[in-house]
Amino acid sequence: MRHIILHHHIFKNAGSTLDSALATQFGVGFASLENGGDPVPDSMVIDFLDAHPHIKAVSSHHIHGESLNPVLRNHGYRIFDLALVRRPMDRLLSVYKYIRRTPSALALWNQAMELDVRGFVQLLVDQHPYEIDNPQVNVIANHGFYGRPVSQEDLDTAWDRYKNYSLCAPVERYDEAMVTVEYFNSPVYLPHGLDLSYRRLNTSQPLAGEANLESLLGSALYQWLTRVLVHDERLWQRADAELDRRIALVPDFAKRLCAFQERCQRLQALAA
Repeated sequence: MRHIILHHHIFKNAGSTLDSALATQFGVGFASLENGGDPVPDSMVIDFLDAHPHIKAVSSHHIHGESLNPVLRNHGYRIFDLALVRRPMDRLLSVYKYIRRTPSALALWNQAMELDVRGFVQLLVDQHPYEIDNPQVNVIANHGFYGRPVSQEDLDTAWDRYKNYSLCAPVERYDEAMVTVEYFNSPVYLPHGLDLSYRRLNTSQPLAGEANLESLLGSALYQWLTRVLVHDERLWQRADAELDRRIALVPDFAKRLCAFQERCQRLQALAA
């Protein structure tokens, strides 16, 4: 049985940082797998793994099929699914800041360069509802396809899947989440285990006034977004509680967390 870490890289959810940690851990045993922006079919994953027997970890923005794990098991693979979720308002702000500093040929990127954050969010509301309507739930429940408003049933579907991931946690508690993954999944990687220490990548500088997002967006738009993003917010809350449950099962958690953060500090110092 071959074990594979599969990172479901949700945009602006610390995915670059996690990818970097996996690349450091596995070297040439880490790979990204995309399909030109389209969903990655099960057959493509299996063909890729079969053709690259040295691969131990894969990251993709577009692997979301619920049938993948049982199909992979039938081909001799066991999967550790990893994904992080983020408070939806904070994620929306991070998307804006990322677009503002990252050149792209996409029209949405170019429009964002000319807008303040309120104008950018209003543009998404008016023309790109799939970016506003609980996109994290939609990715996990519907594989990123958006054809109707996201529902409570979608949240339930997303949670039924996500709660079984090896990494089910908020971005905002990244260090604690990595300690739990290291503890529960390291036995497969003995004698050295997993080391997911990291240097934080792809971060943005704060916007002026972002501490008071309601003021920055305007009260009416902020309150509307709060109502619309309720399913992403509830997914985040459930992931937060699930991380607490897992932490309670890790012996000497505080000691392990301290050691993990010391490893991260050493990595950061080496890069300075």
